[in-house]
Amino acid sequence: MADSSQKASLGCGTLILIALIVMIFSRGGEDKKSSQKLEVLRNEMQTLSASVSAMSAGTAELKGELQELRKSVAALRDAIGVQQGQISDLKALMPKPGTEFQPLERNPDIEAPDPDLESAPEPKAAPTRGRSEPGAPPHPELREETLPLEED
Repeated sequence: MADSSQKASLGCGTLILIALIVMIFSRGGEDKKSSQKLEVLRNEMQTLSASVSAMSAGTAELKGELQELRKSVAALRDAIGVQQGQISDLKALMPKPGTEFQPLERNPDIEAPDPDLESAPEPKAAPTRGRSEPGAPPHPELREETLPLEED
């Protein structure tokens, strides 16, 4: 018969097994926190990815606009160059200072101006409001009128 006063002894392996079980069950709360943090980070990465995509599209549009502006600048520079050439050509055609000009003769193929138009009276100046010069009387065709105010 066995003696009931024997002490039970636990081996080293049993103690390690108990410690592992305790560690597994005690870390359950940390796993939830880690998975929540991981989910938040995933959401932030998706948001950042969408922002980067939008910025990339905007950058592509700006590059296109910049290319168009560069083409416009090049066209304007070409036009300025052409105008500068035309100005130089005109300057070369201008007479030198002090050059006397001979009067032109009338071309018989061109009709003479209507003599009635040459003798036509000068057009009358349109009346103006107020005075043309300080101290001058107002134009005789204009006069100030005071209108009565209508009351309701």
